[in-house]
Amino acid sequence: MAGTVITVTSAKGGAGKTTVATSLAAIYSKLHFKTLVIDADLQMGAVALNLNVAPIDTILDYTKGGLTTGTSQLSDHVLSTGSGFDILAAPKNPIAAKRIKAKHIESIVYEARQDYDIVILDTTHILTDAKLAALDSSDVIVNLVSSEQQSVKN
Repeated sequence: MAGTVITVTSAKGGAGKTTVATSLAAIYSKLHFKTLVIDADLQMGAVALNLNVAPIDTILDYTKGGLTTGTSQLSDHVLSTGSGFDILAAPKNPIAAKRIKAKHIESIVYEARQDYDIVILDTTHILTDAKLAALDSSDVIVNLVSSEQQSVKN
């Protein structure tokens, strides 16, 4: 059975998306769900930083290697955290984010659904094709808002 995809998003930076995404992952893993957090904030992702882990591979490595050639699996690029869930980290270089396209996000989410019970995407506040692909691939969208005008505009 395919896993459930939850995307955490907001229209404003600093809303707590990464904190909510990693907290959800910790809760689901405690409930014995195999859980993956994909840091889809491709330019300024902070999942690995917030968890104080240093990934060897990132989402960019997966898109350059196994995803395009079919020579490696998602599991070759994820990092197990000490918190009971796995992460697929954002690129180390923000400029590299441009190389990750919507089709990559769609393929990664498809594969992650096959391997995990819960897949959580931590997205950027900026509306990009990759973010739209994450939202389109989701079963559940958690949209964080505050009472500030920037959060509720449009």
